[in-house]
Amino acid sequence: SATAEKNGLRLIAVVLGADAGQTRFDEARSMLEYGFSAYQRFSPIKEGDSLGMHVPVRLGGSDSVSAVSGGQSDMLIKKGTQSEISLEVSLAESVNAPVLKGDVLGEIRVMKSGAVVQRIPAVAGETVELPGMVHALVRIRDHFMLAH
Repeated sequence: SATAEKNGLRLIAVVLGADAGQTRFDEARSMLEYGFSAYQRFSPIKEGDSLGMHVPVRLGGSDSVSAVSGGQSDMLIKKGTQSEISLEVSLAESVNAPVLKGDVLGEIRVMKSGAVVQRIPAVAGETVELPGMVHALVRIRDHFMLAH
């Protein structure tokens, strides 16, 4: 067996049934060279990345909360196939205050050629507290005024 690391990618090669040590070494080196030339590490989303989406917050000090990635996706892919990777985001229609930073709001599905290969939580990017009493009364008044 042999292992090597290049550009943050570690590969392992195992050769069985070779008669001579030099043959095992040459075969392992050949497999590692092929792996480094044909494959790459790919991260379509990292923990904390903004999803560019917001979830409405009911009865909160803010009307919405931003959604961010609650984890990271790392995968080994064949070079040149990044276009086969896509992200699908499914979020709650709304949440009730209080919302704490890191609360789960939904999920991110990492797709490869249309198939789900990984699920990552979509989480709140910040905390949304319940409003203070004065703020709450103003919001109730404003809501009442808009409704009539």
